[in-house]
Amino acid sequence: MNINEYNLNKDIYFQIISRYLDKLSLESKNHVIHYFNVVEIEMSYESFLLSLKSEDIELNDKDANKLIELGMYLGLDQDSVFKDDFWEYILPWLKQVTNESE
Repeated sequence: MNINEYNLNKDIYFQIISRYLDKLSLESKNHVIHYFNVVEIEMSYESFLLSLKSEDIELNDKDANKLIELGMYLGLDQDSVFKDDFWEYILPWLKQVTNESE
C-alpha cells in the first residue's frame, strides 16, 4: 500500500466523517474517533458505517460513492473486523443511497 495514497484516502475519509460525527450518538462518535486517532482506519470506517446505518443517518450520494471506493481500497470488501458479512450488509445500503443496483 502506497503511503501517499493511503494518507490521501485517510484525509478524504476524515472529511467525510467530519460531516456526520455530530449526528452520531456519543458512543458511536467516540468509537469512530478513537479508531481514527489510533490509525485503525479500517475499524473506524466499519464502525462509522455500521453506526450510520443502525442510527438511520442519511448520507449524500457523493459521500456514499466515495465510501464504496474507500471500503474497497481498504480491503473491507474482502475482510472485515466487526461483522463477518460487513460488505454484503453495507454495500446494498450504500448503493441504495447512490441509486445504483448491484
